[in-house]
Amino acid sequence: MKKKSLPIGIALTLLAGGGLAAMGSTAFAEGSATGTSTPRALAAEQARTTSQANAEVLQQFYTAFTKGDIEAAKSFVTSDFIMHVPGKGENAGQYWGHKGLEKFMNNILSWNGGKFSMQVPHVAVNGDGGFTREVVDLNRKHDAERDWQLRFTMHYKFKAGKVSEAWTMPEDQRHYDAYWTAPEGGVPNAATQVNSAATKGSPVIDISKAANSKNLEFGREFYKMFWENDIEGIEKVIDKDIVITIPGESDISGTFKGFAGFQEFRSKVMATVGDRYKLDVPDMAANDKGVFAEEFIRMNRPWNSKVEPIEVTLFYTIRDGKIVKMEDIPEDTYAWETFFTNPKE
Repeated sequence: MKKKSLPIGIALTLLAGGGLAAMGSTAFAEGSATGTSTPRALAAEQARTTSQANAEVLQQFYTAFTKGDIEAAKSFVTSDFIMHVPGKGENAGQYWGHKGLEKFMNNILSWNGGKFSMQVPHVAVNGDGGFTREVVDLNRKHDAERDWQLRFTMHYKFKAGKVSEAWTMPEDQRHYDAYWTAPEGGVPNAATQVNSAATKGSPVIDISKAANSKNLEFGREFYKMFWENDIEGIEKVIDKDIVITIPGESDISGTFKGFAGFQEFRSKVMATVGDRYKLDVPDMAANDKGVFAEEFIRMNRPWNSKVEPIEVTLFYTIRDGKIVKMEDIPEDTYAWETFFTNPKE
């Protein structure tokens, strides 16, 4: 299972207060060493090779998935594959192995009303970890005249050249659950012939920019500054017009803009933090637009002395060497809301 941490968005606010700091081959050729065979250079080359191979597997998996080709999709996942889907809708749960993936895809085909179009504006792969962001336009069988748009962040782990685990993270959990909530009396179970606009023309995902060594190093240095309590360094890489988005209905949820918004966000976060806090970043990948970071957070809160974990993925949009947008996408929005909401207020 993956491990993650407290959003660095939250981490930043802690630091600002002086508190708890303490896809083609071209994409993967950046920074390659020439004329050297040092252990570090060899390790870097191996990582680039692994990243490229896994990005290609992910591209093939997406192509099969959007075509509804279950047998082809199964060939790109391990026998012990797990798909995690949060929420309260009909499709929520864990899907294990090849049969689990088959069930997951059949659920989508059975629910769909014939329209399915997927865009993947962000792809990033680094070693055995990868991330995407998806925008899906679709409908449902029982009210096919109604169009829906669902947005996701996906986190993937690779093993032995195949997808080993995947986390579906809806960027609006309630909207996602609404799509997957059946009307009274249920809906037919027969699979629909899906008209997938995403399968026409070029591949569903473009992996030519799925690795960016400059942005990856930016992300690593950013977290290093956080762990070293380098407040001055962090302030230098945050844009004055930064936008921070925290989803859900927790005590810290909302959209915060500019320095004033940052200060507001900081005050909300500080009210949730107890005297124990630890943030780790088990997985990170970058593309030409920004950095994905998987965070695993352990902390207690003023209303609960027990140290508990919470998991979240962040996407940092980077422009001209500064973070202009910071988006938190919890692995489980409802768990996130419970974690960051004081039940006594």
